[in-house]
Amino acid sequence: MEFSFDLDVTPKPKFDPNATMFATLPGQVADLGNGECIFRPRHEDLPHVMTHQVLSALDRCREFRSADEHVEAIRQMMPGAPLDGIRRVFNGLVERGLIIAAEDFAARYIDAAAAAPARADTGGLYIRACDRPAQLQRLLESLHRHEQGGFAAQALTVVDDSRSPESAAAQARLLREHGERSGAPVRHVDAAAWQRVQDSLLSALPQHRAALDDLIGRHRDGVPRTGPGRGWNLALLLGAGRRILFGDDDFVLPLKLHPELQDGVELDAREMTTVRFYTETEAALRAGHDADFDLLQWHLDLCGAPIGHVFDHDSRLVPTREQWRHIAPSRLTRLVPEARVVATMNGHRGHSGSVSSDWMYLLDPTSSRDLYQDRNRYLRLIEAGKVWMGPDRATTMISTPFTPFAQDLSRLPAFVAPDERGEDGTFGAISRILDPHAWVLHLPTAVGHLRDSEHRFLAPGSGAIARNFNYFLVDFLARCEDDLFAGTPQARLAAAASRLDDLAAATDRDLLRMLGDYLQATCSGHIQRLQSVAEAAGPNAPVYWTADLQAVIKANAKAMLYDGPPRLAGWPADLDASACARRLRGELSRFAAMMRAWPDIWQAAHSLGDRLA
Repeated sequence: MEFSFDLDVTPKPKFDPNATMFATLPGQVADLGNGECIFRPRHEDLPHVMTHQVLSALDRCREFRSADEHVEAIRQMMPGAPLDGIRRVFNGLVERGLIIAAEDFAARYIDAAAAAPARADTGGLYIRACDRPAQLQRLLESLHRHEQGGFAAQALTVVDDSRSPESAAAQARLLREHGERSGAPVRHVDAAAWQRVQDSLLSALPQHRAALDDLIGRHRDGVPRTGPGRGWNLALLLGAGRRILFGDDDFVLPLKLHPELQDGVELDAREMTTVRFYTETEAALRAGHDADFDLLQWHLDLCGAPIGHVFDHDSRLVPTREQWRHIAPSRLTRLVPEARVVATMNGHRGHSGSVSSDWMYLLDPTSSRDLYQDRNRYLRLIEAGKVWMGPDRATTMISTPFTPFAQDLSRLPAFVAPDERGEDGTFGAISRILDPHAWVLHLPTAVGHLRDSEHRFLAPGSGAIARNFNYFLVDFLARCEDDLFAGTPQARLAAAASRLDDLAAATDRDLLRMLGDYLQATCSGHIQRLQSVAEAAGPNAPVYWTADLQAVIKANAKAMLYDGPPRLAGWPADLDASACARRLRGELSRFAAMMRAWPDIWQAAHSLGDRLA
């Protein structure tokens, strides 16, 4: 019997770990035929003619690596090419500016940030409150402790949507007492003040009566409205022209840094966040690191900043050398020097805010293992688990899965859907409509989140993924983004509104088919993500977790077999096909009207300034 071994005994090259790193600039390619093409760097007009072989070399240099590493990668791709020839090609691409050093890449953004106008003044902290004096008291006490730690007191505005006069009076007293303790300005926007704001804007913009009522009106046809977005929209108007902090009355300070905090920032926008689980609320609230600087001010300092500020050491986010190795400029299509951080986000620690445990089966492998590592603990977690939810390193994002904490209102900001849950996502979607280079920066911080009562999750697989109109809207607007070419935020918003009107003008049959396809695709995509989580966990994942994950899959598969009128979550179950079409058409038209009116409403609020309330 003969054996044949093919061993690669070629010595592996050693690379200088401190050498300058280089990467290919993003660009577009057009074929010229005969083995040649044109490469045109993005945002530059000068074309570069090259062979396909040189283009292949350029393609091998996407991520930042040292020159020697790039040359070695090209040599492996072209084993017959002489090494000195490869070096000449690489150096030539550097000289032509098609491959750039990391320091020069960062300098473009730092220079743009230095040349940017001064950022707007800060407007303090805005809190949504509604009939929960005990919650507000706990938040104010935690804010006072934060200030006693030597950090600056924030001006405080409570946007009070309470229906009970007693609750509103109690919250006004709590706010007044906090102002006396802190010495900072406080403002209580109760029902009467809220109505005065609406009346002032209506007086200036009588043509937008319906949109104003939709965006911030507390009643419709004499009936109180319960959606959470109205208070947020009111804060966007009261804070117009400033940078503000924003939160809810069930939040608790201090902010904490992630338990496994990592340096730097992820520039390749990720939508995944890590989760650490706890069986006790207090353990989740204690988790994380205290900072020796003011984390509230950190959020404000980054909010409204040009994206290049992250390369400045003052940001505390400068990418590490290891992170540079994962940065590929050609994949960062939104990372342009003029890009701006329109908002920052916190994670949550304590209560997750969810009614179901199904989201627990969509996590990264490390988070999943933390969930299922012990069966008894797992059973407690899926019933009423507590969390530390958020990235371990600052991360750029284009979506807003949580309510943004710091919001830049110096320019026309996004508004949010006034009704139903899921309003967080509409902020990110409309921000991208207004500015295709808008970024949200999710910092590795978490705010305490305590609900007013203990909540138990629904069992895994109790129902399919639910999508109300707000989620439908976010997904639809995402499809429109790349087709908008208008140069101003107002024009882009109007163009997106036209897309909604176009859909609303469809026949009942086409409208229902589109909605049915959307719901089918949503369940299908959810199933695929669940299956990818199961595959990542591998065959050694515990049976009890796998069974529950399969129950979630089955619930969504069952929903795909439904053949009745397509309905969004929150719609009455007895709507027939015609009524479903009317409902969707009405909601699309109403939101399009809000999109058209919002720039005028926000500008009027900006002009009125402190006279608004």
